[in-house]
Amino acid sequence: MAPTDQSLLDELSDTLAAIDRAGWDGLSHVARARLDYRKWKLIQDYVRRFPVVDRAHLIRSLQWRDVVEHVRDLNDLEILDWALQQVEIATHHEAGIQDLRPHGSGPCQTLLLRHVSGRKQKANLVLKWALANGGANGEARDQTE
Repeated sequence: MAPTDQSLLDELSDTLAAIDRAGWDGLSHVARARLDYRKWKLIQDYVRRFPVVDRAHLIRSLQWRDVVEHVRDLNDLEILDWALQQVEIATHHEAGIQDLRPHGSGPCQTLLLRHVSGRKQKANLVLKWALANGGANGEARDQTE
């Protein structure tokens, strides 16, 4: 288990619970977009604060298994699914099966950060779009990064 900042994990857990409830509580698109952006920002904070230990001497699939264990603490199925997919891709490549393309080479931490940053950027763009369109529906505007 990776070292954790319990308050960060608690905040992420609260956000994930709010996302789970969002569909049932009738939250607006803007509110859901805010929650999604907040989720990816917290995941990015976690990944930056607690990087995956690079064990370059291991085969790639085992390196990705370390990432899976690292992100498992986050209790987010989306990031866990992505990490498990990386294990599968690496395992296939090690067996000589070239059916799936890896997301890049280099340290797993770098690729994890790149993925999380991309998801946060996408969530931010969706939020900005929702705010721009939500303003026409009477929802308050908000500022994002």
